[in-house]
Amino acid sequence: MVSLPYSPDKYYLGGLDWIIHALNYLSRKATGCGNLSQVILRLSVPLDEAILKEKLTSFMCLFPCAQGWVSRDYNLAPYWKYPRHAKPVIELRCKRCQDKEEAFAVLFKAVNLPFKSKQEHVRFCCVRTPQECYFSLVFDHRLFDARGAEDFLFLFNEFFCGRFTVNGTVRPVQAAGLSHWKEKFLAGKRINRLFIGLSHGASVRHIPLPDKAQGGHFQFRVLTFGKDQSQAITDNAYNTAGYLMLAPYLLAVSLLSVRECFKDYLQDGSDFLVPLNTDIRKRHSGLKQLFFNHLSFLLLRIKDKDIRANKEFISEVTRAVYSEMSSGSTYDLEQASLLLRIAPLVILQGIIGSFMRKQAVSFAFSYVNNSSGIRDFCGSPLEEMIHTPRMALMSGIGVFFTQFAGNISVTLSFLKGLIKEKDAEQFMAQLEERLLTRYT
Repeated sequence: MVSLPYSPDKYYLGGLDWIIHALNYLSRKATGCGNLSQVILRLSVPLDEAILKEKLTSFMCLFPCAQGWVSRDYNLAPYWKYPRHAKPVIELRCKRCQDKEEAFAVLFKAVNLPFKSKQEHVRFCCVRTPQECYFSLVFDHRLFDARGAEDFLFLFNEFFCGRFTVNGTVRPVQAAGLSHWKEKFLAGKRINRLFIGLSHGASVRHIPLPDKAQGGHFQFRVLTFGKDQSQAITDNAYNTAGYLMLAPYLLAVSLLSVRECFKDYLQDGSDFLVPLNTDIRKRHSGLKQLFFNHLSFLLLRIKDKDIRANKEFISEVTRAVYSEMSSGSTYDLEQASLLLRIAPLVILQGIIGSFMRKQAVSFAFSYVNNSSGIRDFCGSPLEEMIHTPRMALMSGIGVFFTQFAGNISVTLSFLKGLIKEKDAEQFMAQLEERLLTRYT
């Protein structure tokens, strides 16, 4: 085994990080804005904006990685370069709105705005209505995944309340991973066979991306469920998919709704192909895995003819998800992707873009379950948490579920011009009805 040296004070990007960088490059090239996302917290008591900005400025000074950028070492491994002296300029957008609808319009606009420089990766919004307050973190997916962004906000809450302090600054480090080459090449062979099989498989039902994205903006539809409805959905999942099988149940119901509501947009094909992500963090990892990406991916193929509204279909989806999770493909992708880091982004994005043009996917799906136990944020009762992601341009449309404090929310994210707004509304209405239906 040969391991090349690495600097002990650098965070070398993993292979999956490098793929995220390539997807960000593709998104910025196609839409003028990178692969951004947003976590929105709904609070019942307004925040003091002056105190909020003061605390945010002090907090961000602890994390120079939030002002970093990508560079490449002499050993050809890309790493996240930290500024020598972190002096963050906090962008906190504050707005007064008349109602919830106007507030969400402001928040949706915020996630569609590109960052101004290569060292800017987060922005904050505080939007107030006469009834409530919304605080959000817009973030660059190169810096955080969804779970990491949530944890960063909750860490800020601890700092705000005086329960989090550090000596100096937090600078995550990670080795370059330049060893165990045989294992990586074998994983690469298995992943290569998997992708060849996908590209030569049956045709996939998908919604073609428009030739020209309308301003590169993504639109969102958000649906939130109260405790009783969320419990009913969880009970339905346990009765049909099995205990602790909420995610496969949500995926199966999403498939039913996409197939029905978007049938006029979907191209003919025999299969649905859905990319899923899975969290590969180690338990109790703390600050070590707060930043950057700790997700792997799998592709789930479902026969169109097998999609039907009954318990048997939901059980089939559950078995298919479990089979993919058990196959080892997520670990293989994690290892094989380390080999891709030698490719400059301009080349890697071309390779990934070529594959995406040849192998369409039906829609993106994810489920994030937060079990932090937090109920207050900066002194205000926390009512709900919502994600609004600008997704990577694989399908142009995605269904994203979040569960927080027992409440389930779902966001439909789609590229403007991909579908009509009335069809997006119909999808959300049908999805709500199907989620609350007891299947037999």
